[in-house]
Amino acid sequence: NGTAFTVGRNKEGQLGDGTYGFKTKPVSVLEDVVAVAAGAYHTVFLKEDSTVWTVGSNVYGQLGDGSTVGKNVPTKVFQGVTSIIAGEFYTLFVTYDETTEVTTLWSAGLFDSGLQDRDTTAWSPLQFFNETEVQMMTVDMD
Repeated sequence: NGTAFTVGRNKEGQLGDGTYGFKTKPVSVLEDVVAVAAGAYHTVFLKEDSTVWTVGSNVYGQLGDGSTVGKNVPTKVFQGVTSIIAGEFYTLFVTYDETTEVTTLWSAGLFDSGLQDRDTTAWSPLQFFNETEVQMMTVDMD
């Protein structure tokens, strides 16, 4: 039914149930979820309505909310998203605009792609790639 459950280590609030501390039993966090991605200490949820919700550590701005303040309850940070990827201290969002037919890759957090300079005092998501006629996009972490 699209309900996301989380369980395990919760040092940074990454389980999203409003608490901190280890959980031995699954807890219900969000409904209408179609994808989940997990970083080292943060979790990313993609909902049916194409919105992205993030929770957990935000020391590098990986939650994508423009701050470095961690959260223990999921917060809506992006919309119009088709896919998500979470790395150790970053989150990637892929958006698609049906009107312009443009696919865009966005990055939040410590994603050292070398494509753009990162101002460490401005943790809002950065646009890395913007193109038409994209059929598939992957990120290789090797």
